[in-house]
Amino acid sequence: AGEGRGGPFVLTCGTSDVLAGHQAIGPLPFENALACPVAPGPFCEGSVACTPDFVRLAVVVLLVATGTSRGSSVLLTRRNPEMRTFPRAWVCPGGSVDPGEELVEAAAREVREEVGLEVEASELQPLCLWESVYPTTREACLSTGRVRGHHLVLFYTARVDIAITERSLKLQAEEADAAMWLPTQHLWAFSLQEATRRTAGTLLEGGNVDLELAQVRGKDGVEDEARSIRLSELAQLYPSTDGMLNGCGEAHMFALRELAASDTLEGSGFGDDGGETSSGRRIARRTK
Repeated sequence: AGEGRGGPFVLTCGTSDVLAGHQAIGPLPFENALACPVAPGPFCEGSVACTPDFVRLAVVVLLVATGTSRGSSVLLTRRNPEMRTFPRAWVCPGGSVDPGEELVEAAAREVREEVGLEVEASELQPLCLWESVYPTTREACLSTGRVRGHHLVLFYTARVDIAITERSLKLQAEEADAAMWLPTQHLWAFSLQEATRRTAGTLLEGGNVDLELAQVRGKDGVEDEARSIRLSELAQLYPSTDGMLNGCGEAHMFALRELAASDTLEGSGFGDDGGETSSGRRIARRTK
């Protein structure tokens, strides 16, 4: 059934029930948070019970832009600071699947609504799966008396032309206040393995790489001049320990590393550096 941090993986939330009526997507790399409150195993002792009926589907799209002399880039957006959950977290566009909606249709809709870009369903390629639970810790779930949100998230990739996307990019104010095209040469910095992240942190301290933001919106909704963010601020687990709410969502860090190891970036050299790849990851299957 696949291997993960806690040994053989058993998906208890009923994947086949959740995906009923949707096109088969085949085995994909699967992961959840290290402190996932509903996951069994040694890392989640005394996990909170959940039922398949409570699990919802969500989709996220990693838009990979080509056509530049700097190589390929992937779109990240910063969540609106006024949002109830994960304010200011850097993520890829996505959201929940509506009842009766196909996964690819939901993915294309979310991209269109959140960043104003058009993606054809045929261009969407499944990349990996993530189990998302909110609140994110067992203690928080017990204090509220229940799991308030439980999603199985399917991450897609889609190639886009940078010349078109830069003209058409338009952020949904309620969802995001900034966007950036992350050069894929920096994907190594998003490893979730502690040893690799320590190495990345050491390199970042010496380099202090500044990345340009494509769009930034102030509180009044007016677009500001493009600013920059340091890779060391971006490539850390949200929320950052300095209390500034910097960093990237854990699920999205996982997906970025899976992107680096995938055929989507074939010929880029990623996945050959001995870092984190899809091999040895959990495979999403339902077992009894």
